[in-house]
Amino acid sequence: MPEPRQRTSFYLWMAVALSCTALTGFWFTYFGPLFRGEYPQVPPIVHLHGWTFFVWYALLTTQAGLIGSRRVTIHRALGLASTVLATVMITVGLIVSTVRVDMSLGPAGDPFWTLMGVPIFSIWVLFTVFYAAAIYCRRRAADHKRLMLLASAVALSAATFRIFVEIFGFEQWVAIVGTLAPNLFMVAAMIHDYRDVRKIHRVYLWGVPVMIGVVGGAFLLAMTPAGVVVQQAVAWVGRLLRPFY
Repeated sequence: MPEPRQRTSFYLWMAVALSCTALTGFWFTYFGPLFRGEYPQVPPIVHLHGWTFFVWYALLTTQAGLIGSRRVTIHRALGLASTVLATVMITVGLIVSTVRVDMSLGPAGDPFWTLMGVPIFSIWVLFTVFYAAAIYCRRRAADHKRLMLLASAVALSAATFRIFVEIFGFEQWVAIVGTLAPNLFMVAAMIHDYRDVRKIHRVYLWGVPVMIGVVGGAFLLAMTPAGVVVQQAVAWVGRLLRPFY
């Protein structure tokens, strides 16, 4: 049975909000400098990373709009196509992030990756898990759209982090708060659920704590001796993937 229009329109507006946030965050460090001709020379895979990220959120909005207009057949066809995009996005993201972690361990290493390497790796793991679960639950619309929202929110950490850094500068607390900021979107979604049906959907009840716990825990881990071991393990993966960088 189709959901009432007010329910589907909420997810359309949520997708628009996520997409606008993603574009704003990456405008500061990628799209803006790129269009002004000021972006430094980088391997092509870095550009592939930026553009697959952008296309993901454009597709998210398109998919929500298709459901809102009851064009389910097109939505499903694009959903199958999204598996290719998601695979490329995850693969490229892991290559770029793990190689950068490996590079940060050198004498001229970037302190950014000392703090952010493990949390960024955890974000890619979570995105993969949420997206895979969403595809598995594609026949259960209520679960599927919430899992897609979780996947898109956790990936949005890269954009909200950049927005916070642009405003406050790079500090440890800014990095943590900025990376966890997408959970505000999930709080809004949970409030919407409760107002709509007087309960919070089970996907949010386990998904949001997992998102906060894993990413927040990755920051705490990164500040301990054990975090150094994990960072070295991530760097080892980066050394294996460096030929693709």
